[in-house]
Amino acid sequence: MESQLNDMAFLAPHPGHFLGDVTAVPHIITASAKLDDDSVPAAPSSRPFLGDLGQLPTEILIHIVSLLDVCSLVDFRHINQHYLEFVDSLPDFQTVKAFPKLLSAILRLQCRYPGLDALMACIHDPLCSNCKHHGDYLYLLTAERLCYFCFRETPAYVPMVIGPESLQGNIASAVILPGIYGMHGQGRVRQPQLVADRRAVLRQHPHLAEASKDAESERQELMRQNGHSKRFSQKYWPLFQRYTVVIKAPYVITSTGRFEEGAMCRACAGTGVIQHLGVWPTRPAFWGHPFRRYTEPGFRQHLEEFGEVLKTGDGSYIHASESEAQYELPCEYLFARSYNKAYKDGVSPHEALPLERTIGKKVWVPILTPWS
Repeated sequence: MESQLNDMAFLAPHPGHFLGDVTAVPHIITASAKLDDDSVPAAPSSRPFLGDLGQLPTEILIHIVSLLDVCSLVDFRHINQHYLEFVDSLPDFQTVKAFPKLLSAILRLQCRYPGLDALMACIHDPLCSNCKHHGDYLYLLTAERLCYFCFRETPAYVPMVIGPESLQGNIASAVILPGIYGMHGQGRVRQPQLVADRRAVLRQHPHLAEASKDAESERQELMRQNGHSKRFSQKYWPLFQRYTVVIKAPYVITSTGRFEEGAMCRACAGTGVIQHLGVWPTRPAFWGHPFRRYTEPGFRQHLEEFGEVLKTGDGSYIHASESEAQYELPCEYLFARSYNKAYKDGVSPHEALPLERTIGKKVWVPILTPWS
């Protein structure tokens, strides 16, 4: 069955430049964080090694540290070698260290809000916190998984630039890093900036609600007025600020501890590419959303709903059922000029997707096999 699933789905790059993709030196985010263990003092020779905390039952001590945010937990870890060994022995901390770019990003951004337990819940739950579809991205300010569509459209996930005087109470904040963000590198941050979760700021400072209706509200109003036909303009792309506090987030297979990427359906994605760009305008409507990603169990449910994926004589893929749904597709995934040029050059649209990987350069990325 796994081999059949691999024939029906594929892995594809994520559009845009997210946190850690193009970050300026010396703020580079690495796949695994390098902790300064050499500078950790030796532990005292007398017992208990953890001071007064060492007198607590282990279960209570683990519960206490699970409430700490990751930055505080790393500070706690650096008190002495015994604290270091204790924190490193925690399975949850081991998972955070292994999660690609997560620990490095949290430490670089100085995220002080989500506790370790909240972060672990986000890591293990592969679903978007808003719509409950597969979540590809991790919003670091409040430790929430998001699908691409909630990430790009929900105003709540555009962080607000604030001053230190606004950091009152429990406002989730971070220091965004210099670098390049957004679609095709249209956003550049040149100096570190203090930002906070928009919802938390507006709860504590409701008088800022009107002032917060900024470029994102204007962008969405333009999209409502002009519809789908004019979305190739840059002003319809998601605001680059969204990308500054978000990393691409695989999900964890609990039984194995492996990190897996969500996969796209060949039938839904192929039909979406072709119909969106008008290569074959007579193609049928969609089944599932063309750019939705799925976990392996989620993809099995998708097949139950729409039927198995079949390859036709012209090399395209379809579901065994009739397609009926209609969707507004994100303009930033594909650009007709580069797509049609590659199509005329003889590259099959069913074997590759034109998604940007480097600034100012579009490349054809071969389809990769998931769940192998």
